[in-house]
Amino acid sequence: MNRRKIIAVAATLCALAGPVAAQDWPTARPVRVVVAYPAGGPTDLVARLLCNELQAQLGGNFIVDNRAGAGGTIGTGHVAKAPADGYTLILTSTVAQSINTTLLPNVPYDPVKDFTHVSLVSQGPVAILVSANSPWTSFNDLVAAARANPKSISYGSALGSVGHLTGELAKRKVPFQMQHVPYKGGAPALADLVGGQIQVMTDVLATHAEMIKGNRVRALALAAGERSDLIPEVPTFAELGYKDLVAYSWFGVSGPAQLPQPIVDRLDAAIQKVLVKTEFRQKVKQLGMDVTPGYGPHRYTGFVAEEVQKWGAVIRGANIKPE
Repeated sequence: MNRRKIIAVAATLCALAGPVAAQDWPTARPVRVVVAYPAGGPTDLVARLLCNELQAQLGGNFIVDNRAGAGGTIGTGHVAKAPADGYTLILTSTVAQSINTTLLPNVPYDPVKDFTHVSLVSQGPVAILVSANSPWTSFNDLVAAARANPKSISYGSALGSVGHLTGELAKRKVPFQMQHVPYKGGAPALADLVGGQIQVMTDVLATHAEMIKGNRVRALALAAGERSDLIPEVPTFAELGYKDLVAYSWFGVSGPAQLPQPIVDRLDAAIQKVLVKTEFRQKVKQLGMDVTPGYGPHRYTGFVAEEVQKWGAVIRGANIKPE
């Protein structure tokens, strides 16, 4: 066989390798679904629920792979550099996929170009919280107090979190003034809210639903499109006249860029079936989130790009810097 024929045969084999590999997916070896945060958190719990369902539907072995660190960028960066064969995926999140690339220096991936975004899975709204003994019983009470005495009110949240940026977004949209107190996580901020060291907290509703039901803290408003079944008495910002004040913590499934289309199609179809299952929806709702069917690859990719622009503008506008 001469050199020209060898090259032609090699090219043909390479062209066939992708479809053949896609036909075997996901049974050739375990599919690792990376979670860029520690085990036991909301991202991890949703990932494990989803992996169980995908395993039952597709027949492969779906395993959660926790790769925590650097605000989610370590695990996310790992997936961006992984082979695009469908055996390394990620259940990504708002912070890692749409906030960190503006907030942090030298993030080793582009949140849109370096991934194949397959499907949004779930989302939970951000709440404005005060302590149970706060004098404010509505969001308008808080705004009136802040306007009457600027810079007298402090709000806490984890630095660079969805809660933090939602607070900054609210300050711009309403507008009114609050001083941000940065925390390393939601737990210490909550302790200081209950203890009276801060007056307000902005965080994902799911994390504090039980505290609200137990009358330890009070929710004044939700940055959501509609009221939550967890606290149906709490109005949304839209109901209060602030239609653009919507903010969610969300999770979605992505893979490395250039994931073969047959794999994308199979995975998306399987996820959409999972998202309409009553049992799965109920389990996710118990975590304080709602499933989001209908966000396939095209719509989800556009959603990620919009979230990058939205939170990037807030970060730049408020001049937020990492510690």
